[in-house]
Amino acid sequence: MSLLPENIFLISQPLRRARAKNEFHFTGYYQGRKIRKIIVKGAKFDAFKIYMLELRTLSIEKDTLYTQLVKFKHILD
Repeated sequence: MSLLPENIFLISQPLRRARAKNEFHFTGYYQGRKIRKIIVKGAKFDAFKIYMLELRTLSIEKDTLYTQLVKFKHILD
């Protein structure tokens, strides 16, 4: 499902990295759809550290929200 691009903010930790995208933990709803993980394209992150991210939404497929990184800050180890 394509979305109108909008920026969202997320505080989370990456669970794993595959090629040029990162999988972040998330449990909740976005635009009325249940989301279990967020895929972030555009940077490399250290696994299991906590980050605050500004993301541009791209699409939703099943229970996954796909996003493009705008900017981020490492906040906790």
